[in-house]
Amino acid sequence: MPIVPLKKLTLCGLLDDKPRVLAALQELGLLHLIPSDPDANISASGFNQSKLAHRAMRALKYLAQCPQKRHQVTEGHGFDLERQVQRVLEIQAKARKLSDQRDSLLKRIKEVEPWGNFYLPEDHSLDGLRLWFYIVP
Repeated sequence: MPIVPLKKLTLCGLLDDKPRVLAALQELGLLHLIPSDPDANISASGFNQSKLAHRAMRALKYLAQCPQKRHQVTEGHGFDLERQVQRVLEIQAKARKLSDQRDSLLKRIKEVEPWGNFYLPEDHSLDGLRLWFYIVP
């Protein structure tokens, strides 16, 4: 039996189609399926992608984009991966929320800038009347 060089094949597609496509490939018997994540569990319907691995990759991408990088931890004793991934993703969500809030405040400041620095009176102090400001060309 001759030795044939291996050819690597990468498939891309919709996640919903994954079990059906993998089952069809296994029926063909022409391919040996290797998970991209060596720690991933293999089920009868195909590969079961680890949620932690997916979340860890998102966290790592976020950390790689941060302007100030910290030194890598070299000692694994006491390191809880799940906890750290959760903390990073929480920080990412909080940073996104604060960035959106900042953008909203900057937009509001620009909107009221033509009227200068003033404070609107309390609603009840004008006997229910409200002030509306318009820019008239």
